[in-house]
Amino acid sequence: MGRYDHIIGTQLDSGTWRWDSDKAMLYAVGVGAGLDDPLQELQFTTENSPGIAQQVVPTFLTLMGTDGNWAEPFEWGGDTRYPVGIVHGEQSVSLVRPIPVNGTVQLSKVLLGVYDKGSAALVVTETRATLESGEYLGSAVMKLFAQGKGGFGGPRRPEGEQDWIRPERTRCDRVATRGPQPIADLPAARRP
Repeated sequence: MGRYDHIIGTQLDSGTWRWDSDKAMLYAVGVGAGLDDPLQELQFTTENSPGIAQQVVPTFLTLMGTDGNWAEPFEWGGDTRYPVGIVHGEQSVSLVRPIPVNGTVQLSKVLLGVYDKGSAALVVTETRATLESGEYLGSAVMKLFAQGKGGFGGPRRPEGEQDWIRPERTRCDRVATRGPQPIADLPAARRP
């Protein structure tokens, strides 16, 4: 049995989070919506374009959080909101419907697992969001590396998860074999 097994599945934090259309647009611009062409992705970056209804970028859900002491059950000491040595590892979003342009959600952060990576612990949480109406919106799963918190003898990874294998990459100075390429298709700098 791992050191943290007794808290897996428990709610680490909960609270309410509100947003308006301005916050949703600011997020969209911040993640690069419309960067290549300002007339593209107007549904995310404006609220007043004729014939284009505003939408919210799905990853906006990752902003939704609470100010609670989520790390308190780990008994690591120090600041339980922002523990020292925590590094963001990975995040995913799952939605059952589009995020409204403005609204209020009830959030619940649940501990899915803690894995022993040797020198660090991998903490996996899920933040579940429910709209004010009671309708479930979706969830965001976050994986955090807690440096210096490993070596407790727990499982190394979630059951069924495979070891990461570095993909093979073709070096830039090697040409992938795909048959002869007409000279006209070559970039000007590479034409004879």
